[in-house]
Amino acid sequence: MPQERYSDLLKEMPRISKAVNDFKSEAVQQAAFQALVGALRIRQEGETQQDAEEPKTPERTTAKGGAPKPKKAEERAAAETRTQGGSASEKAQGITDEIKNRPNFDKIEERVLHGGNAWDQIRLVLLAHDDNLTTGEVLSVLQGGFDLAAKKSTISETLKRNSGSLLRTGPRKKGVRTGYKLSSPARRAAENWLRETLK
Repeated sequence: MPQERYSDLLKEMPRISKAVNDFKSEAVQQAAFQALVGALRIRQEGETQQDAEEPKTPERTTAKGGAPKPKKAEERAAAETRTQGGSASEKAQGITDEIKNRPNFDKIEERVLHGGNAWDQIRLVLLAHDDNLTTGEVLSVLQGGFDLAAKKSTISETLKRNSGSLLRTGPRKKGVRTGYKLSSPARRAAENWLRETLK
């Protein structure tokens, strides 16, 4: 049974990879991957139970005879992914709105978002949110909220260079979802920097 699941996962991996890579946010990509793999597991368990209860109908395939078309469990997982992605995009939208609703947003836009460096942009986002943010969530705010040509690699490298000012939720390792927030002294320093920048 485990060998069959592994084989099924390998067969489905190209479709899962394509679906996951359609999302820009790392957080949404991870949620999509987990949901799709979970859906594959649910489908397999459902088929095992169905085998015992009723005769199996032929599996539906694509016109080219490729991988099976999505079934109910996969559709539920996709809906769950959209919900999780929605909450991630709602978080990014909330941060964007908080920054845009500041009375001096015109100066923020001119001096920080378009006139500042990557660290200025990142700490502005971190200042606008009290909780941890992943690299992907910071990217979502900068790209999606302010249409900046930000790159995930630049954000990651900038966070690494400024790690002395940050608190992390875990190690900086590929595949590990790490959140960042400003330490208390760094938050005070960033508030002072922003005040001075906007004078």
